[in-house]
Amino acid sequence: MSPPIKLSKKTAIGIVVVLYIAISLGYILYGQWQDFRADSAQRSFLEGRALTIEQIIQQAEDENCQPFFVFSDDKRVNLINIDCLQTVEPNQTSSN
Repeated sequence: MSPPIKLSKKTAIGIVVVLYIAISLGYILYGQWQDFRADSAQRSFLEGRALTIEQIIQQAEDENCQPFFVFSDDKRVNLINIDCLQTVEPNQTSSN
C-alpha cells in the first residue's frame, strides 16, 4: 500500500480554487448553450412563420384569382383574395 499523499495547505487551496473555477465555468457555459439553443429555436420558428405568411400572400395575389387551400392538422380551408371577388352594388340588380 502506498503512503498517503500529504498536501500543503497552499496546494489544497489551489486545487479547490481550480475546481471551483472549472465547475463555475462549466455551469456558465451550459447556461449559455441552453440560451443559444432556445434563441435559435425561437428565431427559426419566427422565420418559418414569416415565410409561411409571405407564401400565403403570394398565392392570394395570384393574377388568376384561383382559390387555394391551407391546412393545419385536420383543419383545411379554401382562401381567395377578396379583390378577386366581384361585388354587386345595390342598384345593380339582375333583370329577368
